[in-house]
Formats: sequence, C-alpha cells, structure tokens
Amino acid sequence: DGAHLASPSLTTRALAYRDIMRPDSSRTRAKTPAFALLVCSIALLVRGGNGQTPAPNASGGSYVDVSSNATSEVEGRFGTQPSQRSGQSLTRVDSDTAVLFGGLSPTGTLNDVWEYKVAAKKWTRLHEGGVGPLDTDPYSTVPSPRTGHAAVVLRGDLFIFGGYDPDRGDTNDVWKFTRATGVWSHVALAAGADVPASRSGHAAFAADPSGGLFTVFGGNMRNDVWEFDVDASKWTVVMTEFAGSSGAAVKGVGALLVAV
Repeated sequence: DGAHLASPSLTTRALAYRDIMRPDSSRTRAKTPAFALLVCSIALLVRGGNGQTPAPNASGGSYVDVSSNATSEVEGRFGTQPSQRSGQSLTRVDSDTAVLFGGLSPTGTLNDVWEYKVAAKKWTRLHEGGVGPLDTDPYSTVPSPRTGHAAVVLRGDLFIFGGYDPDRGDTNDVWKFTRATGVWSHVALAAGADVPASRSGHAAFAADPSGGLFTVFGGNMRNDVWEFDVDASKWTVVMTEFAGSSGAAVKGVGALLVAV
C-alpha cells in the first residue's frame, strides 16, 4: 500500500543524509558531490523568475546575472526583466512594442511599468513604481499598486482603469502614462458625470489605437459596457447590467435586446 511504499524511500534518504554528515563514513566523499549537485539544482528551480535568476545571453551557453532594479541594457543579452507576477496587463503598442503594468508578485502588489521589444527580445523599465516623489498624499501622482486592472494604448500612451488595490479594494480611477516622458497623470473626471462602479477582473479594448476612445466590459461578475473618451475625460454607459444571458438593456434608447 502507499504507506508500505513510502517507508523504504524515506529510510534511504535518511541513510544517505546520515552518511554524508558522518565525517568517518567511507561513503562521504563519494556521495557529497552528487548530493551537493542535487541541492544546487533544487535551489535553482525554486528561485524561478524572481528577477535575479541567471539568463542566457544571445550567443547561448554562458549566463549573466540580470537585475530587476536595473534600467540599462547590455548589448547581446536579454537585458533586465520584470519580476515574476500575475494579474498584470501587457498591452500592444505596435508590431514591435508592448507595455506591462502592475500585477501581484510574491513580495506584494506592483505599479511599475516595463516596455518589451519583440525583435530585440529586451525589456526596459520605464517607471520603477512605488510612491511618487511628488506625492502630497500617497499615490496622488502615480496609480496605486494594483492587480486585475484593464489597460489600453491610445496614440502611443498607456491608459489604465480600475483594478484591485489591497489597501483600498477595487478601484475605478483612470490614469495615463506618457511613454515619451515616463510620467503618470491622473485623469480627472467632470463633476457629476456617470462613472463605472469600482471593479477588477474586467476587460478593455481600443477599437482605434490612434483615436481617443476605449471600451470596458464586466469585472466583478458584471456585464455592463462603458466607453471612455480620453479627450473629454468622460464616461458613457453603453449597456447597463442585465440579469441574464438572453439580452442587455441599452441606456438612452429605451430598448431591450433579446436573443431569440
């Protein structure tokens, strides 16, 4: 049975460990190199993609140490790279460029910005994240660290909406990152205007990346649709929430679309 099979394995490992640790063991020298290799291999696997794991250079065969907090790149290497994470956004800028923002890492929630070049296979950090140096209040000049947000690129600049902030919960703010200057700016909305509810896990897209509109759907088990005009800093609700999969209420036209 399972217990019977487990016993010899545990015994064998205990004996091997005991023999290595005993200075007078005749088997110490023979077993130590293999054991050390095993330990090193396990350590390498556990470290994973934490931003400090060695990465092969372009020529192959040799390894260099990459640092997640460096901003320069070394020619012929993969260069710097973001730390491991989930819940981030990676948004297309053009056929050779994508921009990454935020996410949840093993050490906490992030708000850094990275750019990836497809042809060169290189990352460049555009913003280190953290609290902004000019913040009068925490995160008044940069978006707070978050995960599950949505992002689009319009006219070459990154826009993010919403997401989950561990300190504030779900959010519904809009931020713009100007890639040319590496500066964040909060998009202030007109007073009294309609605003989507705070959310995370939603999706967004820009039908025309050269235009000024992007569309948001869902999040937090919602099925509403909103459109944001970046030039007017204004939200427009396209479809309100509807309890069912057979249709959706459309605001402004008094109609109910029903699939038949």
